[in-house]
Amino acid sequence: SFYARVAAGAGGPVRVGLIGDDGRDLGSAAVKGVTNAAWTKYACHFPCLGTDPRARFVLQAPSAGTLDLDVVSLFPRHTFKNRPNGCRADLGQLLADLKPAFVRFPGGCVVEGAAFANRYRWKETIGPIEGRPGHWSLWNYRNVDGLGFHEFLQLCEDLGADGMFVCNVGLSCEFRNGDFLPEDRLGEQVQDTLDAVEYALGGADTKWGAERAKNGHPAPFPLKYVEIGNENHGPVYNRYYRIFHAALKKAWPQLTLIFNGGTSDTGPA
Repeated sequence: SFYARVAAGAGGPVRVGLIGDDGRDLGSAAVKGVTNAAWTKYACHFPCLGTDPRARFVLQAPSAGTLDLDVVSLFPRHTFKNRPNGCRADLGQLLADLKPAFVRFPGGCVVEGAAFANRYRWKETIGPIEGRPGHWSLWNYRNVDGLGFHEFLQLCEDLGADGMFVCNVGLSCEFRNGDFLPEDRLGEQVQDTLDAVEYALGGADTKWGAERAKNGHPAPFPLKYVEIGNENHGPVYNRYYRIFHAALKKAWPQLTLIFNGGTSDTGPA
């Protein structure tokens, strides 16, 4: 599938397919009627005729002109548990075979960002993928957030695992620049974390539970853990942790909350 708009010329059919490293056609389809000057979604499917780890995915417009493209996505027809925008079936099954007790998301330093402004924003990773702006990863590549917060929670359910959400505690990666949110603004990030938990666990009559239901999952997800920060330690983190801990325990006492620390830290007290 892809979004396209005709910027110049008349437009026309677009050939979509896979070409092997040796030039073989490994499968293709013609998408007709790509003539709209406004952004329009087009989709097709085609069988794959072979396997080549060096294959190239191609979109070819045979007529002259200018065609703008966005949100180009090549997916297997059947994903793990046949979830829309889901995981590859073989990789999902490998995870399932591990029988994980929990799955941690969205990982480590990506939560913090190279600077606080570059942090992971879960609200920008839900809903249709064309509405997700993505973000620049601190590992120097663009993350499109195609696997977002909703897909993570759905994967936990499909694996029979508990979810562990890692929230940003108002700090960026301390090993890069130590940028942080001033304490008088910390309430913004606390509320963002409470909203994430509500998305996962709240009833369909709550603001963020209703968003989850709109995205196809009326029932709560199996979120059990919230890790407050990632690889943080020191007096600022300890102070911020206590603020997050108090708010989360008051709103969601059933959660298990996880503290970070250095090897010499004794705890948040």
